[in-house]
Amino acid sequence: MTALFALPALRCQTIALSGRTLLHDVSFAPRAGEFTALCGPNGAGKTTLIRALAGLLPGTTPNDPRRVAYVAQGARSAWGLTVRQVVELGRIPHGDTAAGPIERAMAAWGLTGLRDARIDRISGGEARRAMLARALATEPVMLLLDEPTADLDPAAAHAAMRLLRALAGQGMAVVAVLHAIDLALEYAQRMLVLQDGRVVADGAPGDCLAAAAAAFGMRAGSDPAPRLLPL
Repeated sequence: MTALFALPALRCQTIALSGRTLLHDVSFAPRAGEFTALCGPNGAGKTTLIRALAGLLPGTTPNDPRRVAYVAQGARSAWGLTVRQVVELGRIPHGDTAAGPIERAMAAWGLTGLRDARIDRISGGEARRAMLARALATEPVMLLLDEPTADLDPAAAHAAMRLLRALAGQGMAVVAVLHAIDLALEYAQRMLVLQDGRVVADGAPGDCLAAAAAAFGMRAGSDPAPRLLPL
């Protein structure tokens, strides 16, 4: 899987909504074949940044939905659709319901056995995986995810992160907002740390740990593995 078009990027982007500046001169260029974790405390600007990349904010350029898939924080279908029907929605940009991408997406997210279950009658974690599968069924070259491990139990969260790392290994640009720094350190190849709407670190996750610790008001530890610790 390779990017056949210029991936969305933010270059010295300042974004203000309702008179409040949410991002200050942020530059970030995702790369094909790379899994990037967006980290930082609540209100740091992570959701704003990923929505700007998705082209959903004023002053940003809308993206080709056949190339860029976005899953919002807390996204969930409100209708009584089956899991398969939800995943099929990912094919809308292509104007088809091609079975191959749909079946592969469901299998990737462990949903094959739930294909006929109604989305409003399964657990929050299962519904979350259905929304992620819907995005994957689009066959994007760039996948934007806001808190993809929300509602997932620890085993499912690690499985999700392994899949995202594998998708990056296939050439996809994967960008995910993550509060779980331990998962970002273990699986992401790049970390972008935001604080007060500004990028304070951008690089290999281990190299960004000190900046992440400062942003969260914590300290960096390294024994037995890199992690955040209380002050």
